[in-house]
Amino acid sequence: NLEIQRFINQFAENHAPKTTKNVFALLTSSLREIEPDMAITAKLPQKRKSSIVIPTEEEIKALLKSVSKNKELYIAVLLATSLGLRRGEICALEWADLTDNTLSITKSMAMTSDNTWVIKTPKTESGTRVLPLPVWLKKEILSIKKDSGQNDRIIHMTPNSLTDAFIDARSAVGCSFRFHDLRHYNASVMLALGVP
Repeated sequence: NLEIQRFINQFAENHAPKTTKNVFALLTSSLREIEPDMAITAKLPQKRKSSIVIPTEEEIKALLKSVSKNKELYIAVLLATSLGLRRGEICALEWADLTDNTLSITKSMAMTSDNTWVIKTPKTESGTRVLPLPVWLKKEILSIKKDSGQNDRIIHMTPNSLTDAFIDARSAVGCSFRFHDLRHYNASVMLALGVP
């Protein structure tokens, strides 16, 4: 146990807590194959709490200007900032989810253990929801229907390709926030408007 703890301490200096935990799990599983009754213990590093980043209105405006020529990315950023959608939810949206004045969120695109993208139900019951859709946003979404033909999905990117395109656009305007932080922006706007 002392040798394992020394190894964990040294490994944790250059690796994330989750990676360290995974390596410890692999190590202990391997040792238990050899010695099933071995009592293995170690103090693992605590998960680091990430700080919440809320982009400013100026950053959002600059980002939207930067992505305006890539219509799908532009719509994805609008959906995240205006409705608080996650990237997997955005990539799984179908034209059938769009009604006169609502957008139904009933699925998400996620990667399986064999690295393929699948459409699945949201992780939690609260993930399934119907959101009011402003007229201006519906008009923006419909503007890409002509370009995309009659394919069922609104956005044809995977969550990873969406993130890659977002990072390029974000870097071009000198920002460093994540795509998920667009949801934080949405939440802060809603809070400022008095929406619980």
